Amino acid sequence: MDFEDCSGKIIVVSGPSGVGKNTLVNLFLEREKAQKIVSATTRAKREGEIEGDMYYFISEGEFKDKIKKGEFLEYAHIYGKQYSGILKKSVYDIIRKGGVAIRDIEVQGFMQIKDKIPKKILKSIFLLPPSEEILRQRIRERAKISDEELDARMETMNKELGYSKYYDATITTIDGDIEGTYKLFLEKINELNK
Repeated sequence: MDFEDCSGKIIVVSGPSGVGKNTLVNLFLEREKAQKIVSATTRAKREGEIEGDMYYFISEGEFKDKIKKGEFLEYAHIYGKQYSGILKKSVYDIIRKGGVAIRDIEVQGFMQIKDKIPKKILKSIFLLPPSEEILRQRIRERAKISDEELDARMETMNKELGYSKYYDATITTIDGDIEGTYKLFLEKINELNK
């Protein structure tokens, strides 16, 4: 698979937990001609999940075999429990004939991808929170976690912010204004595609 020959685009969206990555990606999928990049995972399928919708569910042995064969654009061993990653073929099939592929992805995944995909194809956006305090509040509203876990997440966020310089663009989300943030997001994508 030679990504140089592809005429489509890959849009990667990263940012700290709770910043709104998933919301923006889902709005983009609803409103634009784009397809979500489906990840492969070794975790068990949850009730209501459909194979090939969000994930391809494969065994750990199959996942490791695909790693050896170089079939992943990126992958991670999450919490030492499960593997998750993006298969090259799932992206290639979308973009080879001009399609737009989009995915929210962790910083570590982006760092693996950024040198494997030509710059003319890969467009990357890092989402910044309006403030650390607003992000703390959002994370608290999403899940019941201890103060220690919240502090650990904020420490991870501060490390992730250091990687924002590797992205094509950054956007500061607007607290309480999904549509306003989406407008900024769309403008930035259009600007990057010129």
